[in-house]
Amino acid sequence: MNFTWDWNEWFMVITSVAATSLFLLIRKSFPTVLIIAIWVYITTMVATADYFIAATPFKLYYCADNTSYEPTATMIHVFTYPPFAFFLLYFYERWKLRGVRLWIYIAVWSVFSAFFEWINVVNGVFTYTGWKLLYSVPVYLLSQVLLIYLYRNLRNWLDEPIPA
Repeated sequence: MNFTWDWNEWFMVITSVAATSLFLLIRKSFPTVLIIAIWVYITTMVATADYFIAATPFKLYYCADNTSYEPTATMIHVFTYPPFAFFLLYFYERWKLRGVRLWIYIAVWSVFSAFFEWINVVNGVFTYTGWKLLYSVPVYLLSQVLLIYLYRNLRNWLDEPIPA
C-alpha cells in the first residue's frame, strides 16, 4: 500500500473534526437511538457506494494516494458524511419543509454536496479515473430523499413525529 501522510490526509482530518464538532452543537435535537441508526446507515451507505464504484471492475476514482484503499478514507466515511446528513435533517425539521420547498431544499443540498465533493477533488482527497462530478448530483438527490424518508419513518417508529 502506497500510504503517505500529506495534504489530502490533513484535509480529511480537518473536515472530519470540523464536521463532527459542528454536529455536537445540534446533537441534542435528535434522540440517541436515532443518531446511532442514522450514523450507521450513512456510514454504511457511503462506504458501500464508494467501494462499489471505486473498486474493481469499475475503478472510477480513488481516494487519497492509493488506487486500492487508504485507511483515512474510513475517517471521512465515519466522521464527515454523517454530520452533514444531520445538518440536512436538522434544518429540514427546523424549517418544517414540505412540498415544493422540500424539493428545492434537497436540490440545494445536492448542489452543496457536489461543491463539497469538488473541494475534496481540488484538495486531492478524490482522484477521478472515469467518474465525473456531474454524475454525483443525481446520487446526492437520491441519497438525500432516502435519508429524509428513513428519518421520517424512524421518528414515527420512535413515536416522536416531526412537528407539523
